[in-house]
Amino acid sequence: MLNNVELVNKKKLCCSCGLCANYCKRNAITYEIDQLGFYKPTINRINCSNCGVCLECCPGINDLKCYEHREKFYYYGYSLDEEMRQNAASGGIATELLCYLIENKIVDYVTCVSNRTSRELPQQIVTNDISAIRQMRQSKYCPVKWNDIVAKLDKIEGKIAIVALPCQINSLKKYYSKRKHNIKFFISLMCNHTPSLFAANYLSQAVNHSGELESIQYRGGGWPGFMKLTIAEKKFGSKQEVKFPFRKAWAAGYGKYFKNLRCSVCNDPFAQNADIVFGDSYFLQDTDTIGNTFCIIRNEELLDVLQKMKQGHVIALTKGPSIEIINKYYKVLFDREIDFTKKNSILHYLHRGIGSKNDLYKPTMKEVRRFLINHFFCTLGKYHFLWRLLAIRNKVKELIIKTSL
Repeated sequence: MLNNVELVNKKKLCCSCGLCANYCKRNAITYEIDQLGFYKPTINRINCSNCGVCLECCPGINDLKCYEHREKFYYYGYSLDEEMRQNAASGGIATELLCYLIENKIVDYVTCVSNRTSRELPQQIVTNDISAIRQMRQSKYCPVKWNDIVAKLDKIEGKIAIVALPCQINSLKKYYSKRKHNIKFFISLMCNHTPSLFAANYLSQAVNHSGELESIQYRGGGWPGFMKLTIAEKKFGSKQEVKFPFRKAWAAGYGKYFKNLRCSVCNDPFAQNADIVFGDSYFLQDTDTIGNTFCIIRNEELLDVLQKMKQGHVIALTKGPSIEIINKYYKVLFDREIDFTKKNSILHYLHRGIGSKNDLYKPTMKEVRRFLINHFFCTLGKYHFLWRLLAIRNKVKELIIKTSL
């Protein structure tokens, strides 16, 4: 009987969180990039002891969401550093908080995600370097390598703030629920879904089919901001830099054709296990062009920290908005929570279900068929020969804003 993440691969439920290899003490798990562009774990059966730790902590096959009621505080605001606010896209409070925690010795280390280049894909790192934290301020809309982060965290003497996506927070909290650790805060970002690594290559090839993506800046230039790609021309050794309006690039294929199955069946976009969650302030979209951070705070110590940052003129902070406004502007994310039971019932019907089966809902054949068709279109990106046609259909070239290097 399989008692490792090979079972997750068989059910096609891997969410590419990148954590299972960190939990394996026998180095039995490595990753390969699949055809769609996600990290997929592979098992060395000789090394594997079938202990089940990787499977127990897997957010793909398990429902690890916290269902306990936790008091929440809603705030929004922005960094008073104009450059930070402008280029962190969502107001910059997340980055300012990490820097403040380090500078005031509230924690000794934080985790951040490095920037993407042609030489190095984004990876989670542990640091207390303020300049490095500021340099890595933007979200990375792609899977992230964790390498041996858990082993590093276990060796650190000092308090740590972990920054990760909801599925990763859930997995880490499950893993550390039975182990000693020095993690003081779990900090998360709201998540609709994570596109694959190849989503950026899709945009790059739409600009220059023979070029190579050299680097990508996922957000910046105000709110909602721009994706900025630097593309190297192999033949002539030249480079070109282009920008895409963030939302339009997302709708033109970046967020449509490179989506894994598990992200389609996510019931925790607001990271219920996290101490604080950050996201875009959509309720200000008609008035804000620079950026505001929406904060859902479940830890009173962090609320106190944010209040002190406001008093110290590091950030602007406003209480709210009302729950009615939140429900209105984040309806898409709330709908994902509501639809989980229905979609998971469909997965159980297909023998791929998450957690235990809910017999209260029985999907119809029409619902199953619609689910499979939608999933097919979400994974069109694995057919690389279609990229050019998809880009033409979505008029990607018409979105390009040229810049000078």
